[in-house]
Amino acid sequence: HDRTQEKHDLEALMLKERSSLQVKFKEERDDLINKLKEEKQQLISQLKDEKADISMTLTREMDHVEAKLTRAKEELQVQMKDQQAEAELQLKCERSKLEEQARLAEERSEEVEAMRAE
Repeated sequence: HDRTQEKHDLEALMLKERSSLQVKFKEERDDLINKLKEEKQQLISQLKDEKADISMTLTREMDHVEAKLTRAKEELQVQMKDQQAEAELQLKCERSKLEEQARLAEERSEEVEAMRAE
């Protein structure tokens, strides 16, 4: 009879211990899950911040590049206008020289004609 009672007591103790271990395991598991969820949220928040920083940096850099391009374009337009004006001036000078040469040639031709006529 004592053995049966000991066996029952032992089984009861084992069940109690098992139940206690299951509760402890569940609590530890829940704690770990909650910690992981917190870490996940922190990482998500950190990534969002980093993404926002990168986006702002890219926007600033793009604005800087666009400003540089705009300045370069304006400088090129000024250079092109200057070159065009210079080319037009050279053409006017060349035209004047050619007109002068043509006029002189015409005068000589008239002089030669006048000499022949004499």
